[in-house]
Amino acid sequence: MERLKRRLAKNDYDYAKSEKQDDLKLHYLFEAINLLAQEDKQIGDSNRQAIRRLIEENSDAFEANVDFEDFVLDVFYERPVFSDLHIENKDVYYYEDFNTVKAYKANDDNVLSIKAFQRILEESDMVSFYMSIYKIHDYIYEQNKNEYSDYEVRLIKASNYLLENALNNLLVEEQ
Repeated sequence: MERLKRRLAKNDYDYAKSEKQDDLKLHYLFEAINLLAQEDKQIGDSNRQAIRRLIEENSDAFEANVDFEDFVLDVFYERPVFSDLHIENKDVYYYEDFNTVKAYKANDDNVLSIKAFQRILEESDMVSFYMSIYKIHDYIYEQNKNEYSDYEVRLIKASNYLLENALNNLLVEEQ
């Protein structure tokens, strides 16, 4: 018999597949990824580190079948995802030069978000996509909203696309 966290992850994934509300779908999909990450969590790992390790150790499953040209992912290529989802209307060149031009780094989230954004632009780096999703899920969960801005809706849909793809590869294809 499979371990409990893997069975719970499959259960959350199954709920997500039939869920019509995108925010609930995001929560179920993210929880399934989180449970898979917790399954082999190492001592001292944070949730974020465990998820990063899961992605790195299963990079093929996270990348397979992702259409990086799909318009739903465009939202990730437009600007960095900051932890509070604020939007800085800067051009791409500003973000590309941020780490070399910026004289001071007052906000670590800005630095990390912009580094992740640069990796998404340059390499379509899956870890960067998923670390953005981590922030998106936390924001949506903590805000506890019933309505979302257009930007938030686009982020939720893009997150669902990537999470569902990864979970399909991690859970369904092993059966």
